[in-house]
Amino acid sequence: MANRAQKVLATRRSTFALALLGLFALAGCAGSGHFFARPKVHLAEASVTGLSRQGADLILDFDVTNPNRVRLPLGGVDYRVRVNGERFLAGSEGNRVDIPAHGAARVTVPVTIRYDDLVKVLKTLPDHPRPVYEIEADFRFDVPVLGTVRVPVRERREIPLPELKLRLSALLPRRSP
Repeated sequence: MANRAQKVLATRRSTFALALLGLFALAGCAGSGHFFARPKVHLAEASVTGLSRQGADLILDFDVTNPNRVRLPLGGVDYRVRVNGERFLAGSEGNRVDIPAHGAARVTVPVTIRYDDLVKVLKTLPDHPRPVYEIEADFRFDVPVLGTVRVPVRERREIPLPELKLRLSALLPRRSP
C-alpha cells in the first residue's frame, strides 16, 4: 500500500513539474514576444453622425492590426475623451469583434454627447484658439492561455472647427424661406 502511495505521489510531482515547466516555457515565449505580439490599435477617425434631442451622435473608428497567427476576440473597449484638458465623456463598448489572424479590422465605438456636456466644452473654446481632443481607450482582448490583455490607445488631435461647422450644418434640418 505504501509503495502504491509513493507511486501516486511521484506521478503527481512529475505532472506538476511538467505543468510548471510548460508554464515557464509559455511565459518565456510571451515575454520575448514569440508567443504573443500585442495588436496595434490607432484612431482612424472621429466623426459626427447625427443629432437628436438627447445630444450629438459620434463614432470613433479604430483600426486594429493583429500580428498573431490566431484570431483575437476583442472583448470590449473602455474610453475617455477630454476636450481642452477637461473631462468630456467616458464609457464602455462591449460589442465583441474578432480580429482575424495576421489581419486587420475596423472597430467602431458609437458615443453620444449630451448637450449639457457639449455646452461645457463650448465655453472653453474662447480660451483655446486651437482646441484639441484627447481620446484614451483600453482595448480588452481575450487571448488564449494569457487571459485578458489590455492594449492602451492614446490619441491627441486638433479639432478642425471650420470642418466641424460644415458637418454640423449638413446634419441640421433646412429652414424653408
